[in-house]
Amino acid sequence: MLSNNATGYYVNVQPGGTYVVGDPLIPIDQPVTISQGTGAGAPGEAGFEAGLGYGFAAAAVVPSFNARGLPCSPAAGICAQNAGVGFIIFMKRTGNVGDDHWAAVVVTPSGRAQVWTCDTAGNWIQR
Repeated sequence: MLSNNATGYYVNVQPGGTYVVGDPLIPIDQPVTISQGTGAGAPGEAGFEAGLGYGFAAAAVVPSFNARGLPCSPAAGICAQNAGVGFIIFMKRTGNVGDDHWAAVVVTPSGRAQVWTCDTAGNWIQR
């Protein structure tokens, strides 16, 4: 939560798990619903996820990166890589007339971050 009560996501560059001034930060306009992991209910979600060609970490696992820059699941101070597993975070914003706008941030098993949006026909487009 930012000082103006808005929601923001940041990259924790320095160890510690908390925001430090200077960490990259993206404020998110409200109202935005954020769903980490699969099962967000996005249009064409199952086909979108299957088309990426790999599995995803459990919803409760926050994306982290090991010393090689590969995505991993932190546990007990160790960030073990899950080969062939990526991370996905869906964002939904409801427009003024009740229409939903969807986007997704995907971290591939090789550590690449991708941004996808969904058009009104339910097609996912990489940005």
